[in-house]
Amino acid sequence: MSVRVYLLFLVFQLAASVSVSQRCGFVTPEREVTALPFSGPLSDEIVIPVVVHIVWQEPEENIPDERVWSQIEALNEAFGAQHIPDWMAQSVFSPYITDTKIRFCLATRDPQGLPTTGIERRHTNSNIALGGTTELHYTSMGGLDAWDPQRYLNIWVTRFAGGITGTASFPEQGPAAEDGVEVHYAFFGKDATVPYDQGITTVHEVGHYLGLPHPWGPDAPTCNQDDGIDDTPLSELTYQGECPTWLVFSCGTPDMSMNFMYYTNDACMALFTPQQRDLMWATLNGPRSTLKDSDGCVFTPVSTDTPNEGIGVRLYPNPNDGVLSVQWDYPDQMTLEWYDLHGRCVKRLSANGTTARIHHRLPSGTYLFQLKDSQGKVIDRRLCSVVR
Repeated sequence: MSVRVYLLFLVFQLAASVSVSQRCGFVTPEREVTALPFSGPLSDEIVIPVVVHIVWQEPEENIPDERVWSQIEALNEAFGAQHIPDWMAQSVFSPYITDTKIRFCLATRDPQGLPTTGIERRHTNSNIALGGTTELHYTSMGGLDAWDPQRYLNIWVTRFAGGITGTASFPEQGPAAEDGVEVHYAFFGKDATVPYDQGITTVHEVGHYLGLPHPWGPDAPTCNQDDGIDDTPLSELTYQGECPTWLVFSCGTPDMSMNFMYYTNDACMALFTPQQRDLMWATLNGPRSTLKDSDGCVFTPVSTDTPNEGIGVRLYPNPNDGVLSVQWDYPDQMTLEWYDLHGRCVKRLSANGTTARIHHRLPSGTYLFQLKDSQGKVIDRRLCSVVR
């Protein structure tokens, strides 16, 4: 079995009480865990294309697209320093809140250069829980094959057995075909299972994928070891199943319990530090450097049909300041997508009926807007602007 980072979260019951187990167990990687310095410029963003492989057995495991889209949003909020509870303003750690300049997009182009939604699904008849197993990563064994891990962050969403609800590959560990992140379906995306219901399970896992250890170091929590990152204080507590909104202490100093690499409940997670950012950038300029040049999010038309063919679409106001209304002629479930001018899908929503009023929260700029019907046909495609 490959050397992997194993995250042991909750023993839970859906629609019932959550029984707390060890949220995260860490298998020490073969190489020493140290914070490699990054001295390069941070003037631009690194955008990582993501493909989500959903391998399901029971219908509830086949999570809807909306949950996937919400998970991409949660990743971008966390890595962009936007997942900040109100009480953090009074915290001594608020100066450490850092925009990592790392962003994520669902792939729009597959490894063959064809259009894709960045989501693929498979029903499997396997009688085992696939999470954490070799079988999950291979179509021939009942799972789904990875897309080229040099170009995509592969995330598998499936059912785990017992208390294991997520895993992640550490950089340069394990076979390429199994490289990526795995998350239990119940904890994937927003509106998931409390108390890990805001998409932070995947944020934590992606932190490991980009080279971050736990703040207390490579083994069991103790004050006698560290993670090699100077701005994450020594700690011998994990805050498993806790949600402290006040200063908590171990090792003689306050603990950064709101750091995404702790085990704290999602509602009380808030930040990556500057040196954690630097370590992740070092990873993206080192063992995972090929992700930076991936074309996985280059815009590719998803239909050769001519937009506007017999369908009236209104989009107003254009430009807008963050609130947009869209109307179309016939009732259907529509998908609304926004792409930036680099071809990256930055927002995707669904709407029923004939109208939608959207608070999209996109920053100022020009975007390609696209409206698709329930069959995936492009109904409208046009440029729209956001001016704040």
